[in-house]
Amino acid sequence: MISQGNELEQDHETASLAVPQRWRSSLWSVLARRRWIIVVSLATSLVVAGLYLLKATPAYTVQSTVLVSASSPRLLKDAAPPSQSSNYLQTQCELMLSSPILGQAVDHLSPGAKKVFRDAENPVAWLKQNLQVSLGKKDDIITVSLENPYSLEASELVNAVVDSYVAFNSEFRKDSAQELLRILQKEKVKYDQDLHKKLMEIAKFKETNGALSLQSDKGNIVLQRLASLSEAHTAAQLDRMEAEALHETVDKATAHPELAGGLCELAMRDGPIQDGEKALVELRRQEQDLLAQIQQLRQECTQEHPVLKDLLARQSELEAQRAKLQKGLVDRLKDWAGERYEIAKMKETSLARSLEAQQAEALSLNSKAAELALLEAELDRAEKLCDVLDERVKEVDVNGDSGALNISVLEVAKPDEKPTSPNRSRILAAALVVGLLLGVMLALLRDWRDDRFQNADEVTSSLGMRVLGTIPSLPSASLKNACLDARSDMAESCRTVRTAIRFGASSSSVKTLLLTSPLPGEGKTTLAANLAVAMAQSGLRTLLLDADFRRPMQHKLFSIGSTNGLCNVLAGETELSEAIRPSGTSHLDILPCGTIPHNPAELLGSDVFTSTLRRLCDSYDRIVIDSPPVLPVADARVLAALADITLLVVRAGQSRRRASNDAIAALHSVGGRVLGMVVNAVDAPKQYRSYYRKPKGQEALYAGGAQ
Repeated sequence: MISQGNELEQDHETASLAVPQRWRSSLWSVLARRRWIIVVSLATSLVVAGLYLLKATPAYTVQSTVLVSASSPRLLKDAAPPSQSSNYLQTQCELMLSSPILGQAVDHLSPGAKKVFRDAENPVAWLKQNLQVSLGKKDDIITVSLENPYSLEASELVNAVVDSYVAFNSEFRKDSAQELLRILQKEKVKYDQDLHKKLMEIAKFKETNGALSLQSDKGNIVLQRLASLSEAHTAAQLDRMEAEALHETVDKATAHPELAGGLCELAMRDGPIQDGEKALVELRRQEQDLLAQIQQLRQECTQEHPVLKDLLARQSELEAQRAKLQKGLVDRLKDWAGERYEIAKMKETSLARSLEAQQAEALSLNSKAAELALLEAELDRAEKLCDVLDERVKEVDVNGDSGALNISVLEVAKPDEKPTSPNRSRILAAALVVGLLLGVMLALLRDWRDDRFQNADEVTSSLGMRVLGTIPSLPSASLKNACLDARSDMAESCRTVRTAIRFGASSSSVKTLLLTSPLPGEGKTTLAANLAVAMAQSGLRTLLLDADFRRPMQHKLFSIGSTNGLCNVLAGETELSEAIRPSGTSHLDILPCGTIPHNPAELLGSDVFTSTLRRLCDSYDRIVIDSPPVLPVADARVLAALADITLLVVRAGQSRRRASNDAIAALHSVGGRVLGMVVNAVDAPKQYRSYYRKPKGQEALYAGGAQ
């Protein structure tokens, strides 16, 4: 038995060194045990969501759709149409959010519609943050939308923004066309006068010299060169006029910062500046993604949310980068237009000098035919130049008139009757998910921090001690005579413990059996009484010794007097035979506590108690000792040192791992031999409990203490 005790001590030491098992049961059992935490979390989350929905101001989303087809007048002769630019429509979206267009829309609002801004200090800045202008992913339709509590006023504001954009775009295109038309008309007047002058000179020459035929002079190299230079000079003059028109248009447009997007479009479409397109498109894409995130967060949180502040700061950075990039492109366009204009002027001047030199050379022929050919060449050049100018004037005039028709409003913003925010179903679903997740997390956290035993498996894994048996939960009214019913759940459980003791310890060497617990209220007294009954029913002469000198309870369970008992025997006031009482069950006697002493620990540790216990061992096969808890007082440790084996009783749902470990260590410190653990108040499955119930009508067959 000593070797067996050493093995028990080694098992306990190994268990104490093992890593604590935090998750002591399956997930479902934990959630079922902590179900009220989950229910409360779900209810709280739903209540908070309901209160938010009750107090939240409903918002309505109004939108208008616009189709933009680029067909503006071309400033350069061979320029590609604007629709070929991949970011042209993105530029239009940015243009809708520019300050001039938004400011004009705010100015044209009716007084009642301005309440949509609520307490905003700057309506234009408020619109830039809340107005959404997006381009379709699978189409070229621009959508302008606004979410606001005032549906009617918001629809008027969205329509005002679209109207302002249409008017602004039309005016800008007309201004560009009119500027080019003015320059062309001015040049045309000058060349018409020159053409008229040439016609008059030829008419006067022919009147003076008569009609001449110069067909034979076509091979003259001087005259051919003169004709070529005349044509080249005409082309240079036209190119200079177009470059001058572009230069003046860019100079005027750069005075308006809100037109930076349009100038960048022009720089990457009509000019040679193509390398900035990829970077600009990437910045705009990032801004669109960031704007979508900001709008989503505004629906879910307040303006002071840190994540929203970070996104707004990032939006400002992207706007600054885009403005810087646009400014660089505009500056490059301006420089390029100026250089092109200067090169065109230089080319025209150079060709003019060459033409004058060639004319001088032709005149040096001192021939009437050469003079007439010269006059006819100048006339032909003037006629061609005038024809080209006429065609360009007509083209610019037609395109300028149609420039206002390239924007089509497909859908006008209308008041919405159904609010889009807050989204009740989404918020309630989110509250349900959040409440469930929070409840599960709190339940798992609560279970992780709860070191109480819930079942026998947790006792084994946490303490490393063998579990001799489990005792079912019973109502307090059924505990007294639980083992008197041979077919009760308590009786079967006690017989299981009795069998474990029989095979776990040698029957010949074990006489005294101590039952104790780490703390009060864990069911050791009731178990001691029922275990004693179970041992007596097996035919063993059994004595139930109530050694709990603090709160004795065995005399109450068996309804016997407490006048004389163990304390009176130890004090010499009565004889041992007089203190032992029959229990009413065969082979079972009771030795109650008797009068409660003032020094329980000293009395239990005395030689008188040791000799009395030896006398009792000579008279009984088993002595079941009921003692106080281990941790509050020292009585159980004294009794554990005297008893052959000790059973430690813990209660499911109440006993804690740390207290149980301390109790086992305290018993081992005095040489106590802890045979194992008994887990009390365990909820057994229904199929197990119902197996040993008495069949209806056969109760009499089981009376009399069947084993």
